[in-house]
Amino acid sequence: MSERIPWIDAFKVPNDPWEEECRSNWWKVHDIRASREETEQDFLRVYGHLLKDTDEPATYKCSTTVVLPSELLVKIFSCLTKHDPPRIRETFDASRSHIVTAPYFGWINVTYVCHSWKRLTICAADLWTDLGHGLVLGPSWTKEFLLRARWANVSIPSFKRYSKVFNMLSDWIPAHCSHICDITISGHYQLAAHIVHKPCPELVSADIDSGEDCGLDLPDLCHGLARRLRYLRLYNVMAWRSPGDWRGLVEVEVHIYGAWRRGQRHGSNVSTTKNDLRPSLAEVVDALEVLAPTLERLGLHFSLPSYVPCSAPALHKVHLACLKYMALSAEAMSIAQFLGHVDFPPKTLIDMTCIPDESEGLGPIYGLLAERMSSSEGLEIDLARIELGSGRYEDNLLISVYAFEVAIHAQLRDKLLSLNTLTGRKVEPILKLSLAYAWNDDYIDAAVEFFKTLSIMMVPLQNMPYREVHRLILYGSCHVDAEGWHTITRGIFPHLRSIRLLALGQDAAQCFFHAIHDETSRARRKGIPTDALPNLFTLILCNIDVSLFAPDWQTDRTPFKDQLLIFLQDQKDCRHQLRALVFISPKGLDETWVAKLRQVVSPGVVTIGF
Repeated sequence: MSERIPWIDAFKVPNDPWEEECRSNWWKVHDIRASREETEQDFLRVYGHLLKDTDEPATYKCSTTVVLPSELLVKIFSCLTKHDPPRIRETFDASRSHIVTAPYFGWINVTYVCHSWKRLTICAADLWTDLGHGLVLGPSWTKEFLLRARWANVSIPSFKRYSKVFNMLSDWIPAHCSHICDITISGHYQLAAHIVHKPCPELVSADIDSGEDCGLDLPDLCHGLARRLRYLRLYNVMAWRSPGDWRGLVEVEVHIYGAWRRGQRHGSNVSTTKNDLRPSLAEVVDALEVLAPTLERLGLHFSLPSYVPCSAPALHKVHLACLKYMALSAEAMSIAQFLGHVDFPPKTLIDMTCIPDESEGLGPIYGLLAERMSSSEGLEIDLARIELGSGRYEDNLLISVYAFEVAIHAQLRDKLLSLNTLTGRKVEPILKLSLAYAWNDDYIDAAVEFFKTLSIMMVPLQNMPYREVHRLILYGSCHVDAEGWHTITRGIFPHLRSIRLLALGQDAAQCFFHAIHDETSRARRKGIPTDALPNLFTLILCNIDVSLFAPDWQTDRTPFKDQLLIFLQDQKDCRHQLRALVFISPKGLDETWVAKLRQVVSPGVVTIGF
């Protein structure tokens, strides 16, 4: 096999100052040292299932070099790319005051396969075009990747502790900018500034993150140096100050992470840098006017101009004729001010994450939507595709649950009329529903009351766009009573197949399980069926402290743990077994109860703790 699979040696620079120091740093941090037997065992444990489809087995030359068939290598990297790609993860710092970025690599398993990247058997050219991401695993790997990855996405993670690595990349990457079409730079101001000032004639897509505490100006990136650039995503970048020639861009996303969160915490202030990154309304309008002929997707996350009362009323509106999707995340007043200066096609898909104003809540947004609904052109706006909340999840989200409050601002007397008007004449069935609370639990409570109202009013099924919802995601520690859960699980959403509950309160969790499987004396007296949710396949419980669910001596409720076991046993008897039961960050799950839990579900269904 070694004769048919030639060696590919990474080029060697005599007395390369970066080679040994970077490699020694990598070894020290991750402690990747193993004998040949340990290496082989680790490899078989991680990738053994891929060997079944490979004609030739893997052989080992020495303890630091492995010889693998090219087909197997392609499968390994393809698997990693699709299921566990390298990525930048946002987390809170130790003080929990603001968001910081940190690299997260599932690809570390690759180092068990090849401890030395100097000599690696790679024959298939597809390996270097299908990777999708580059990974700094060492100088030899990086240099080899840059030579071969002509059409791949060159992703440069943040290794702030290794200044030598950044100096090395600053020397190497500009030499290859002429053939790179997709690049991601994150977490280092100097490297990003160095790269964007180089001609990139083939660059089509760029993701640039200047770092947590830096602001990067991009005067040269779009001044003739990247004529083919179509997709631009900027993080903590002064995007609007000197945008240059933005003509031809199809997608633009500007995100200033951590600015609002830091400013909203007690005793903390938004840094001057973050305030400087927020543009004026005139700067945004001027930039969008240049983008208007081709812009199809626009994302502005905490990067909208701050609201100023009576600001620039004479500014003209920008008509984004090609816009298909717009995502906005900001304070309600800022979003309302921005939308007052932008026109877009009626069928534009809108995702809005609104932070309520301290005095007016979400009133400015409700008023703006109601105003557009009352105009002739606004009648075609599909409000079922707009979410008002603290976050968004997947696509096809629903805000019809807030239609009642919007209707109040529109001064529509009849609730049924408001529902039909706000959801349109021919509303597509909503399959995924996310209830997100914006300021407190009142919004979820209002949503549940809205569903109860619909149930009482006997709204015709053809006017219920969420009748076919099969996936429900509920945020917040709301206190939904048993009647509310009965309405949700039995009346409004009878076809639920997947439920995800995040940070439920004690009462809400108990009421939920009693609603979907009510065996109390009251239920038996009223003849309430106990086979709710017959199509439920997936149940995910996040941040739930099951130790809190002790028996309620004032009622005839069964404890939460026992109630869940009874529900699962009944599903098993009725052959409606769950395919996935996931506990994320649970507390109070003892081993004895977990053993009982595994007995009433199929093998491999229960997942706990990640």
